[in-house]
Amino acid sequence: FRLFVLEMDTVGIGDDNCMDSAPLLKRIIAESHSLLLFDNAVFMSERLFALERSIESLYWVVQSYFWQGEYAHLFHMLKSLHPFVSTFPQCKDFGLWYWKVLHVWGVACIKLHKYQYAEQVFTSQRTYQQDHGYAPSAAAQAAHHYFMGLVSRRLRNTKGAQRHFVTSYGHNPFLFSAFEEACTVGLATRMDTREIFNPQSGGAYIEEHMSCTGTQMCSEEETESDDSMGIEAVDSSSTMGGRCLGLVHPTAKKSSHPTRKAPRTKGSVGASHRLAVQPYPSTVPQPKRPKVPSTPRSSPNFSLPQEETVTTAGIQALHQLLVTMGEAFRLVCLYKCPHGIQVIHQIPRHQSMTGWVLVLLGRAHLELSNYSDACQVFTQLRKLEPYRQQGMIEYSTALYQLKKDKELSALAQSMTE
Repeated sequence: FRLFVLEMDTVGIGDDNCMDSAPLLKRIIAESHSLLLFDNAVFMSERLFALERSIESLYWVVQSYFWQGEYAHLFHMLKSLHPFVSTFPQCKDFGLWYWKVLHVWGVACIKLHKYQYAEQVFTSQRTYQQDHGYAPSAAAQAAHHYFMGLVSRRLRNTKGAQRHFVTSYGHNPFLFSAFEEACTVGLATRMDTREIFNPQSGGAYIEEHMSCTGTQMCSEEETESDDSMGIEAVDSSSTMGGRCLGLVHPTAKKSSHPTRKAPRTKGSVGASHRLAVQPYPSTVPQPKRPKVPSTPRSSPNFSLPQEETVTTAGIQALHQLLVTMGEAFRLVCLYKCPHGIQVIHQIPRHQSMTGWVLVLLGRAHLELSNYSDACQVFTQLRKLEPYRQQGMIEYSTALYQLKKDKELSALAQSMTE
């Protein structure tokens, strides 16, 4: 045993030469993530963190824990090490890694349903940005506000959720999830999808990630502070404001007709899936355009093969597709289902035969009490994507209304398998 220890000392195991292996460890961890080798990623990231206790190494560890699904382990580890500013030495890219660690921590809190703690984590993330002048990428800010919107919605802070979702797709015009969430929290009546998904409204995002030329970017409007982002009144003479965020000015003319409630299907099972539409006054304040960093910053996790170039034509094609799908979703959320069905039929066929579109189409027929048409759509969905669970509540409602007990039992059995 003494000879073995002596031999270890002579070869230098555990000395400072091991620091040279840090770059290799990072490469192995990234490769393990891409190949879904999460066990190996956790093991190697723990070796890296033991080798150099830095904020960057901490990020590799918590990211590996996150992909492994060890949210509780991640949560308690970061809680014990916080505050990170005093725990880890300052380095060149400390702000970048600090932001990313807090981002992973906040999303892990959402996974654990610790919404109040998630709000604290994301708030501290925002505070660090303001106090230290750190400017994250437009994509990172969009993701930050998206998750903050989810947390605010869970905490029943509707105004806060609206503000964060609007700011989110203001930073990233291709973040369709933020648009969907904004519709569900009562903003569907005030949206212009052509402005929301307009690439010119997300100039910083395009500059960061799209290698296209000749695209005229939307001019930025200076705001007093980042906290003022959201649904607030701005000067009506401004050419920007709500237009770039896709919220339109409704006319101030009052309607002589009383406000009508959205129709609901009678006697339906699982009616909780419907989206509540909140009425708004005739004059709606405009949101201020979120501040975006003037200097493009690349996202460290974003990469495109060098042989693939994103062109202006490709951006415009995606813009048109998102406009059509977004408008269909918005109309169905407003229970304007006949118009929504018309827009759905304008979606290209290669996209219309997908689960998301078929669920929306089936839901539109269900809201119109066209139960037979809804069942046909959902039957087609089951043949196309039998593993999809989204839309099955609506499908079961249509089967119940048609008193198809056998099909309803078969559906319930397949969902429990």
